[in-house]
Amino acid sequence: MELYPILLLSITCISLLGVFFLKWIDYLSPFFIYKRKAKITPYKIKEEGISIVISCHNQAEYLEKNIPLLYQQDYPDFEIIVVDNSSTDHTDIVLQRLEKEYENLRHTFVPHSSRFISKKKLAITLGIKAARKPWVMLTEADCIPKDHLWLQTISSYFSPETDFVIGYSTYTDSSNKAIQRFAYERMQYLFHCMSYAARNKAFGADGCNLCVRKKYFIENKGYSDTFNIPLGEDDLLISYLTKKGNTSACAHPKSMILQESDNQLIYKNKPIHKVEISKHYNRYGKLFLSKKALSNICTSIFTFSVLSYLSVRGMEIVSNNGTYNLNLLYFDIPFLFVLLFYIITPIACIRISTNKLKERAYGLSVVYYELTQPYKDLTNRLKWWKIRKEFVRR
Repeated sequence: MELYPILLLSITCISLLGVFFLKWIDYLSPFFIYKRKAKITPYKIKEEGISIVISCHNQAEYLEKNIPLLYQQDYPDFEIIVVDNSSTDHTDIVLQRLEKEYENLRHTFVPHSSRFISKKKLAITLGIKAARKPWVMLTEADCIPKDHLWLQTISSYFSPETDFVIGYSTYTDSSNKAIQRFAYERMQYLFHCMSYAARNKAFGADGCNLCVRKKYFIENKGYSDTFNIPLGEDDLLISYLTKKGNTSACAHPKSMILQESDNQLIYKNKPIHKVEISKHYNRYGKLFLSKKALSNICTSIFTFSVLSYLSVRGMEIVSNNGTYNLNLLYFDIPFLFVLLFYIITPIACIRISTNKLKERAYGLSVVYYELTQPYKDLTNRLKWWKIRKEFVRR
């Protein structure tokens, strides 16, 4: 009996197990976080106040549309602080008018003279320092809560040991084919962030839905170590300030944030920016990157071994004038089950978690995204390498 069926089937199985334990198992994290929270305590309002801090730049239309929606939150004690990051549109006029309408709305601004530091980080720092509540919720002008119990649900994760709460964010039209992959990669990344946070190994978050304790931010000097890095307002805040047991992940449909998706250029550049940000991850972020690289290798090996097996078997049938060798049936059937496992497993893992989040379901497109992930990551790294000098502040 020829050795190639045994060899290729073994390689395929080993690489498949590698992908599962290195990556797919994290896709179940929102489901387990949701179930664990439900067993411990029901969702209820905490009496700690929350300041919603919004950093904006030339987003007057979004502010005018979304700030009234934020005031529909069913929470007893919150305020909104908008930090104008050197806008050149009519943001100031809109904010002045809205402040007359809403009592607990205030705004400040980043001076135009600010240089050699990240203006976005400075804007968030100014907003946190201006906050009058013990907790600060970071979000964006183009974001709206999915539910009026957004703050209430996030606050159920507050505890004396908690300093960060990571929430889930997605796009308002994530089913749109034009941004479907961007939405998938965002979901994938947040599932990893939640999984690591649940294991006391937090390294990143999404700045559209991130809650931080003001006192902890101030005492640990916030962005003082990362002001010279132009990106990573969310990931680096977690990477530099997290410690064991102080970061929680909130996986609940009422805690979700929806973001407008009208600027696809920004989304196309985000993966490249992630490459730059990843250079500054903490040790858990480095662990995540190592596991991601290994999973990409396993995926490539899996793809190569599958194509090799199918090619050899096809050539063998052709050389035998279309006659099927029944002796290889013992290998073809297991190989078929392995392929089905690869197709079904990531879809099932994601479906289990998205059902809890009441998020859109991904079908067979997941298989395509997973198979092409190694090559897309390599392309993003090559793009980063070409423009890497643009990230160095002069």
